[in-house]
Amino acid sequence: MRTIVILVCAALILGCATLPPTIRQGEYQNYQYGFMVNLPDKGWNLTKSVPETFAAYLVPEAPERAMLFLHNPQTGGLIVVQVGTLALSYESILTLQERLTEFIEPFLDVDWHLIVRDDPEIRGSYQIYQCDSSGLYWQERAGQRPLAGIAHASRGSVYPLKDETCYATFYLFSRQETFDDNLIVLHRMVGSFSSGEVFTTKGYGW
Repeated sequence: MRTIVILVCAALILGCATLPPTIRQGEYQNYQYGFMVNLPDKGWNLTKSVPETFAAYLVPEAPERAMLFLHNPQTGGLIVVQVGTLALSYESILTLQERLTEFIEPFLDVDWHLIVRDDPEIRGSYQIYQCDSSGLYWQERAGQRPLAGIAHASRGSVYPLKDETCYATFYLFSRQETFDDNLIVLHRMVGSFSSGEVFTTKGYGW
């Protein structure tokens, strides 16, 4: 425990989070991108390969391009978490709220096509439901980019972390008959998401 505290302090002093991601009591903590989130249980497991059920929809490299890949064979659900940074400052995001979709939608579409076998000309449509100093929160509008045979949904956040603007996107892919149950799991997972200053306060105890 003492060693972990020393490493955390050293990372903060150096101005960058160098600790690798950790999982403690079902909570995933990522120091590089400054967030934590509760992982679903009851049959949900981390995996490093595309499950056969979704092989026709996702590219083989998808697990390598994502931060988290969670599969539940019983419910036929797959949750994929992608994270990264944006060149746009968070101050600009707050200033340009009325035009946010112009800046947010393109990079969300790029991330989608990094993992999904889909026509690159097809674009998603997103709804921003909160934007303040703690973060911007969005969800994809229902019925966007249909994939024959499965259902999907996505939610995410863009948030400030020191001098950077980071983002986290949560995708759900599911068998159609179990979609509603898996969607509840996605919403619960996103609801546990903490980032930026909230993560620093909770994760480092400050």
